[in-house]
Amino acid sequence: MEFETLQSANFASLAENIRDWASVVKSLTRLAKDARDDMKAKADKASWSGVNATVSREFIGKTAVEFSDAVLQATSIHDLLNDTRDQLIEQRKQLIAAVDEAVKNNIYITAQGKAIVTVPSGAAAGDAKIPQPKEEELGVAERNIARILAQADEVDRIADRALRSLAKGKYGFSDQGPTSLKEADRRQGQEDAAKWSKKIAQGDVDKWSDKELAAFNETLENQHDNPAFTETLATTLGPDGTLQFWRDLSDPGQGRTPEGDRAKLLGQVQDNLSMSLANATHSRTPEMEAWKKGVIADGGKQFGHEGVLLKPFGFQIMSSLMGKGDFDTKFLDSYGNKLVNFERDYTEHSGRADEGGLWGQTLRNSQLNYPPNPDGVNDPMAGFMEALGHNPEASLEFFDDSTGTGDDRLSNFDYLISDDDSARKWPTDEGQKKDLYGSVGHALESATRGVPYDSDALPGKHSAASALLVQEIVNKMGSDPKLIDEYPMSTSLGNITAEYMRDVQDGLNGERVLPTFGSNAMLGEDPAALHNFLAGVGRDPDAYGAILNSQQAVTTELINETFVNREKYDELSAEVADMVAPGGEISGIMAESRAQAVYDEKIKSDTDFNEGINRADKWVGFAIDKGIGKIPVGGDIVSSVTGEIREAVVAHYTRDSSEDAAMDKGEFLAQQRKGSAGAAYDATHEAARLAGISSPNADSLANTASNAVHDSYGQGRQ
Repeated sequence: MEFETLQSANFASLAENIRDWASVVKSLTRLAKDARDDMKAKADKASWSGVNATVSREFIGKTAVEFSDAVLQATSIHDLLNDTRDQLIEQRKQLIAAVDEAVKNNIYITAQGKAIVTVPSGAAAGDAKIPQPKEEELGVAERNIARILAQADEVDRIADRALRSLAKGKYGFSDQGPTSLKEADRRQGQEDAAKWSKKIAQGDVDKWSDKELAAFNETLENQHDNPAFTETLATTLGPDGTLQFWRDLSDPGQGRTPEGDRAKLLGQVQDNLSMSLANATHSRTPEMEAWKKGVIADGGKQFGHEGVLLKPFGFQIMSSLMGKGDFDTKFLDSYGNKLVNFERDYTEHSGRADEGGLWGQTLRNSQLNYPPNPDGVNDPMAGFMEALGHNPEASLEFFDDSTGTGDDRLSNFDYLISDDDSARKWPTDEGQKKDLYGSVGHALESATRGVPYDSDALPGKHSAASALLVQEIVNKMGSDPKLIDEYPMSTSLGNITAEYMRDVQDGLNGERVLPTFGSNAMLGEDPAALHNFLAGVGRDPDAYGAILNSQQAVTTELINETFVNREKYDELSAEVADMVAPGGEISGIMAESRAQAVYDEKIKSDTDFNEGINRADKWVGFAIDKGIGKIPVGGDIVSSVTGEIREAVVAHYTRDSSEDAAMDKGEFLAQQRKGSAGAAYDATHEAARLAGISSPNADSLANTASNAVHDSYGQGRQ
């Protein structure tokens, strides 16, 4: 379904066609009644003899049934066409609304569905301040368009297949067909699941041709969100069959690991099969409940090929199929508990569960993940963490486990992130650590933010449990900063910090309480840990960018809230200074972290940090959208202010990294201090202007804010 096709679609001819079919149904219904009540009734009552008593009577009876079947088939065609038209009209409405929304943000959607900037050049715009849409906003607009087109394409695909199926009979009419797209989708899903289950049961799946594998992948791609397909496929294969199928398909054994185009195709199959199984786990039928219990029970069972000694465990196979999709919360809870207990029991009785022990035994004897990584470890914790990363409820429940397994073992959080002797022993290879801990970071993001880690959705207010987990993360890793390096997931930790920026600023603000978004993480209870945590995480460019963007947005909001409620304060300038001070301190910490990474450790460049600022500008919108007091102006002005905040961050924290602009560490830190003070001045002056404060007073208050940040920046650096 192409953009222009749906946008300009005229459904008048389809409506006329639907009316024609309604007429056909009406006429056939009358004929079927006549055939049943007149022709067949007379034939049944007639005294037949000879051949007529058998052949003629039977023929008339079948003919009458055909009239009834014709009614059913015509009704199905009419209802399918009607449902298709209604849904496509709804998709077109959504498409037009998405285009209109993009236009409001100075974004134009091309005929190909691509988003481009429509802001005029500086000369053309004149004095008008027109916010420039960011790459993230363009991406969101394109994804919205793509989502709507995909839904319309799905409607078209299901209807096309259903109508062709109804029309394929050369002689006679089909019996009851689907009367809605939903029913057609269900039937098609069951048909496809039965077809592929039968083919899988024949064995030798590793010998499928690329064409056959591509056909299977296409089915998965079309049906992965169809419960009729996903549940039927899973329950027909059974727990053992599901795991053995992926074991056989992904790694034929005997050194015949797929490469090239075959490997790419298997990567697509892995993702689509993961989403299919995730969808299936939400079913509560007895058959599916048995499948879930069976897969968990199979975790400690090994699956392999004849003649191959070392075989992967069920946990390794199933976790490799958990990287995509939203798995059921209860299933993840049971699966995770069994996985952790299995690891712990092995470690306590047999040795390590890392690459040198339990999971490493299958290192070079099974390829379960694509694209292939010859040096990788089939570590089931990685796939499970990715599943938690897509299910906030299950993730929070997993990390909220404060008692471990009910005995004196470490909690799940401490088991994964701790230097305790009984904690999990992770691979020591840096590349493996980055991938594995990236998955843990995704799970922590999901648990603390309340939305999937890779979602653009706006989270709800922070719960007491999620805020407590943030406190645990900050206090634990801040009290022992080497953990930040040993467990590389700073990008996710930076996102969590950006999400809880109000809590961070409240923690830096002493006894003065700042309003937070839901439950307060109470990060001020251990100020040293908070400072160390920010300093360690800030050496990562993406974390640095997320923190600075969110800090500038929250500081701007706090200033705006102060001006809105200025009648509460005896001295407004002192209140403004208090509001900007925590942000200034964060700026100082970030500057020192950046300088350490660029000048002292030489592990990153200024270009990396500049790009980190631009990549993370979405946090400005996230912070503004969920602010407590809200900027006290209309939606268009809020959009304008959001753009100004982003521009301020880029202007004041990005620096020229060319050789001609080279400067030493001291010069850089001085420049950053000046930039932080300038950002506070701009935010305060603009907020005062919006609040109707006179220009001289606005300038005075902005200078107060600038001076406060100048001082707090120095505290942050220290």
